[in-house]
Amino acid sequence: MPQVERQRTIWHLLAMLLLVLGNAWLQCAQGDLIEENNGLGSDGWWYCQFARELPKWLNSSDPAHQIPYERLQRILPSAAVWAAFQALDITEPSDAQIVKAFRWLNALSLAVSVLLWQLVGNRLDLQWPGRWFGFLAIFASCGFAKWLWYYPVLTDVATLPLAMLLLLAFLRRSLVFMAIVTIPGSFVCSTLSFWSMPLFLCLTAVRPRPAGAAEQWKVNLITAVCVMIGVAAIIQIQFFTEFPRVTYKLKTQMQLLPLSILAAAAYLWFAGRPLVAWKPFVRPRLLARAFFTPGMAVWIGVTLSIKAISEMIMPGSSSQSTQSTLGLVFGDQFSIFGRGTVLPLWFMVAHVLYFGPVVLVCVLRWKELCRRFGEQGLAMLLFTGMIVVLGLDSESRHLYVGLPFLVAFAAKEIEELRPRRIFWWSFAALTLAFSASWLAIRHLWCVWTGQSPQLDDEYYSHFCGPFSVYDVYGEHAAYALLALGLLYLCLRPSPDSSAAERKPEPGC
Repeated sequence: MPQVERQRTIWHLLAMLLLVLGNAWLQCAQGDLIEENNGLGSDGWWYCQFARELPKWLNSSDPAHQIPYERLQRILPSAAVWAAFQALDITEPSDAQIVKAFRWLNALSLAVSVLLWQLVGNRLDLQWPGRWFGFLAIFASCGFAKWLWYYPVLTDVATLPLAMLLLLAFLRRSLVFMAIVTIPGSFVCSTLSFWSMPLFLCLTAVRPRPAGAAEQWKVNLITAVCVMIGVAAIIQIQFFTEFPRVTYKLKTQMQLLPLSILAAAAYLWFAGRPLVAWKPFVRPRLLARAFFTPGMAVWIGVTLSIKAISEMIMPGSSSQSTQSTLGLVFGDQFSIFGRGTVLPLWFMVAHVLYFGPVVLVCVLRWKELCRRFGEQGLAMLLFTGMIVVLGLDSESRHLYVGLPFLVAFAAKEIEELRPRRIFWWSFAALTLAFSASWLAIRHLWCVWTGQSPQLDDEYYSHFCGPFSVYDVYGEHAAYALLALGLLYLCLRPSPDSSAAERKPEPGC
């Protein structure tokens, strides 16, 4: 690398780190903190107990002081905080100290993720416009610019560097690298092994061919069947579970439920059809050949290793943790099929509020992105299909593993599209607006003017997807639609753009 280019790279990287860590200081020094459980939140209360007295929870025979099965595979961040306290000879940390420790852990996770993002950019040959697009899309979103500082005692942010590593391992087509990431990572993110499954099973360099014109009826049929399965799951959850209508302290708006189901069906159709429109999905023989036998063996070994470690920590946890995770995602009243139909396209509105305008960019360029996914092989198509299905979940933080994959290829798409300059300014402004990070500045202003700086949950719900309530659904939906219209007008190639139409290379 030439000396000038190396210096330029260092300056860009330092600027990104400075922005991330500067915002971290601002949010911690002047931002607000969730009030529930003295700043710990509901889930954070558990992780606080583990960080304070980890050996007691691991060795206790008292059922009241045993780690819940669904929390066991998220214990590694709490263990790291506990180890840090032991190294500092802090035997009885207070709640405030634990909040501070998790904030340090979150800042470290973000800094590592910024460095890993540069490695992803190198692998995809991204130039600086694409790298800054991806940086803003991830690190300036509400989830990583505001939410983690407002609700710091969670394991979610530690998932981001793992997702980056998983993306790097996939781009390198390295089974060993993916296994090394997935086994310990599954004790940070309980669903990481499920996310990685399609990457292991179809990890080949063969690029599938798009389905031909004569096979479009098969594409439509397969997509329709998938949509009907999704609709059937929604109906089953909404009408045939014990407590089907309670989600996020909300009740499903039954008068709008038919419209919500139609909206979810339309989402599955338009998002799923470009992913199905490849020859392996319409030709069973090609699909069978696409599975990577060594990858299947390694994934089984990885899964058994995770279960063995879980059994060593807590006997009986291996099956119980799987059942609780699958039940939460697919089977009970809090499943994706219940949360996704509280209101029409509730999940899309929440994702836009939480992840920012990059969600809308993916919507506008979805067909082109699906072509890029196809160029990466069947594994990426199946992985993206998981993102589409799990995207029905309105709790956007559950999609952290899939976010770097989408952003990386969206950055490549936007960079090669070479949109007009107004797009870059619009995207940056919308990202900042949706990030809600500016609430810390409002907090500082309240302190200077002698007003009460505390933000209660009702006020906070106006700016953050996870705490959105029915009263502001229309307001949030209007914001999303306005942003979609603005990006649609701005996302046009510049006159000097010479990007050629991409065609997949011959493959299966």
